[in-house]
Amino acid sequence: MADLSALARVAPEHWLSAVGALREAGFDVFDVLTAYQVEGGLELVLRVLSSDTGAADGLHTQVAFGEPIASLTPVYAGAAWPERELAEQFGLLLSGFRDGTGEAVRRLLLPEDVTDQVPGKPLRMPLRKESELVARRDTPWPGAR
Repeated sequence: MADLSALARVAPEHWLSAVGALREAGFDVFDVLTAYQVEGGLELVLRVLSSDTGAADGLHTQVAFGEPIASLTPVYAGAAWPERELAEQFGLLLSGFRDGTGEAVRRLLLPEDVTDQVPGKPLRMPLRKESELVARRDTPWPGAR
C-alpha cells in the first residue's frame, strides 16, 4: 500500500464521485479497501489499478462513527466483500450497498444471532479499540507467571 501522503484525501460526501472519477481515468481494477480506527471514526483507504498500464492510485477519507458513507459497489462490484468486512468488524455504515443479492449488508463471520460479547453489554465491533476481547478475559495468558 502506498504512503497515505501520496494518496488524495477526499471529503466523505465526495467519496463515491472521486472513486468514480478514478474508474473513468482508467483505474478499472479494484485492489484493496481497508480501514483503521482514528479518533472518533475510521480512516478508509482505497487502492485501485489500471489493467492497461499497471499503474496504481487510490484515495482516503475519514468517516465518523455512526455516519454512513456511500458504498463503492456501484463503481466496483469487488468492493462488496471488504465493505461487508468493515461493516462487521468496525461498524462501518454504508448507503447504496448492492452486491447482486438484493439484500442489505450482511455479516460474514459473526452469527446473526450474536447480540452480546459480554452479557449485559451491546455487541461491539471486534476490531474497534474499545471492544473487549472475551477470550483474553476468560483465558489466562500462557506466558503469565
